[in-house]
Amino acid sequence: AAVGAAERWLQVSFGMFGSIWVNEFSRAKKANKRGDWRDPIPRLVLYFGGGGFLAFYNCQMSWSSSPVVRPASDILSEKFDRRQALEALSQEQPVCYTLLDQRYFSGLGNIIKNEALYRAGIHPLSLGSLLSHQH
Repeated sequence: AAVGAAERWLQVSFGMFGSIWVNEFSRAKKANKRGDWRDPIPRLVLYFGGGGFLAFYNCQMSWSSSPVVRPASDILSEKFDRRQALEALSQEQPVCYTLLDQRYFSGLGNIIKNEALYRAGIHPLSLGSLLSHQH
């Protein structure tokens, strides 16, 4: 950024149906309601100097003056705070709700939540306060 220029951060929310494609574009998998085989139109395409690109589909985007996510809650960050996560999971509420709370598990959505709980053998409505640390 130029000296004195305010930094801006792009926040992307994928919701239930959003996706990101790397170095390729999404293709139509079936005809639409009118019978057309039109490829989806990306919401945004970012091209990089080395020839690669990212194509974003079915997502919401907004600008922010600061990063929205704290590294301590970002599940992909090396600075993810495991202690904070365990503390959040020990609350007296169903673990499925806690896992979707972006204050503690930023970036975690329904698919990852369902897969993690299934693999751990934990019912989604189990109260976090009743789980052992072995789960």
